[in-house]
Amino acid sequence: MDSLAARQPDVAKLIYNPNNDRYPSMDCATMEAGIEAAQTHGLTTVVHVETWAAAHQVVTAGADAITHAPPAPLPDSTLAAMRQQGTAWIPTLAVHTELSNLIQRPRLLKKDLLRAVADSVLLAAYRDTSGLPDQIRSWIDRQDEHQTTRLDAVRKAANAGVPILAGTDAGNPGLFQGYSLHRELVLLTQAGLSNWNALAAATTAAGRFLDAPFGLQRGDRANLLVLDASPLEDVRHTQNIHRVIYRGQIVNRSDFLNEAATSVPTVPTH
Repeated sequence: MDSLAARQPDVAKLIYNPNNDRYPSMDCATMEAGIEAAQTHGLTTVVHVETWAAAHQVVTAGADAITHAPPAPLPDSTLAAMRQQGTAWIPTLAVHTELSNLIQRPRLLKKDLLRAVADSVLLAAYRDTSGLPDQIRSWIDRQDEHQTTRLDAVRKAANAGVPILAGTDAGNPGLFQGYSLHRELVLLTQAGLSNWNALAAATTAAGRFLDAPFGLQRGDRANLLVLDASPLEDVRHTQNIHRVIYRGQIVNRSDFLNEAATSVPTVPTH
């Protein structure tokens, strides 16, 4: 942790999957020691969990946030612990739902912003489901089976005042760097968050969590998204981007999008 702290990361990320043969991880004592060491160095901690039992242990250990949405109802005891500790939750609904959504609702592949940032070969791979391996089909089935449970858990936590932050776990099948964050906002509203609170999950709430003020005040990071329509009316309007300003400088989106569209795609079925 000493060497990590010297690099001044935004967060220290831990993976805690006890009793998991697929992805074995650190034990409870190591997880607790890691969080304690991060706290000693003033580092914010985010911990990957896959069960609510693991999440409860992580929350009790003092993690600043948990990430991912276990495929089971959120226990009242864990919710109470999250409220008491002030733990934030990054549910990453996109990684738990989007592969199924794209396969079953191929019209989503026609979104203008997605087509602007993803190679056509990659998008075509999602339309052709004939060669999907069994592992991917099983993943889609699990997403379908647990989607409502996960949405209900986010709704329950948000209604109880747990800070909800936006994230996607990009890099997995069904996800696209950048674009999937817009989809995450849609999914958060489907879980019951207002358009305002879904937007906050990706902007002001995230800024507070990282102790990085974003906005228009002196000293803020001038990272701004200028849209053609209000996302407070429809959160999908975040995809109607008029201009991007990064740290006070206007981004040349044309060059950026041309580079993204011609990059080498990673086809999810192979």
